[in-house]
Amino acid sequence: MSPLSAARAALRVYAVGAAVILAQLLRRCRGGFLEPVFPPRPDRVAIVTGGTDGIGYSTAKHLARLGMHVIIVEFLYCDLASMTSIRQFVQKFKMKKIPLHVLINNAGVMMVPQRKTRDGFEEHFGLNYLGHFLLTNLLLDTLKESGSPGHSARVVTVSSATHYVAELNMDDLQSSACYSPHAAYAQSKLALVLFTYHLQRLLAAEGSHVTANVVDPGVVNTDVYKHVFWAT
Repeated sequence: MSPLSAARAALRVYAVGAAVILAQLLRRCRGGFLEPVFPPRPDRVAIVTGGTDGIGYSTAKHLARLGMHVIIVEFLYCDLASMTSIRQFVQKFKMKKIPLHVLINNAGVMMVPQRKTRDGFEEHFGLNYLGHFLLTNLLLDTLKESGSPGHSARVVTVSSATHYVAELNMDDLQSSACYSPHAAYAQSKLALVLFTYHLQRLLAAEGSHVTANVVDPGVVNTDVYKHVFWAT
């Protein structure tokens, strides 16, 4: 990616962010956001990645209030930037011999300086996408066993509106040519969207009692924004 392309990627990402903030402000002016009411779920088990901070922490607390058994991956240790750590986490979880009804793929990094995971992947692509891709596939058999008619197990993946302006560079998925943190972040979120759509098609085709959904939480003031220009 040339310096000009990197600058364009940054402008596109910030333009999307501004549009999302404007939409959220308009929504608040029209009455705000209504929190859905869910029935208690004391018999359900959930895994939340990135559950000790930000969106993941709030999600884990809400699920716990519903009576769910919530496993936060930082407590049952899992480093999503390490394929070995992910496999060890899944092995430890399966040793518990408990079902899994909800997997929330939330953890991630945003616009970090160029660096690599333990396995040598560019960090956005490796942690945001590949880590959750592997985790989901390793837990899919347990999710399928836990789902039932009328009570499907769920995979919920947190993406971003930046996927609308992202480009998948199949010749340079590691963003090594000319690194742009904005393009790398957006690309990882687009990869999550495409993965989730494909996974849902496969699950539906086989009649599985598992659903896969991808969500955009909007702009939320959490530590994930610490590398954005206004926070530096």
